[in-house]
Amino acid sequence: MVAAARARLGDVPQGYDSPDYRYALNEFCDETGAAALLKADLAAAPADTLLHDDTGARACPSQR
Repeated sequence: MVAAARARLGDVPQGYDSPDYRYALNEFCDETGAAALLKADLAAAPADTLLHDDTGARACPSQR
């Protein structure tokens, strides 16, 4: 089931963004997609300290 979900996430057009999409990226551990969205957020608002996470790596929910 996780593999099928990851495959479907791969069908999403480049540059798409929404809260649900971000949740799905996290839930199914698409680190590349999540990192791209975070990089865009940081570029748009580099002073927004809420975008910076200093708590260290966390396991994806599907890997817990």
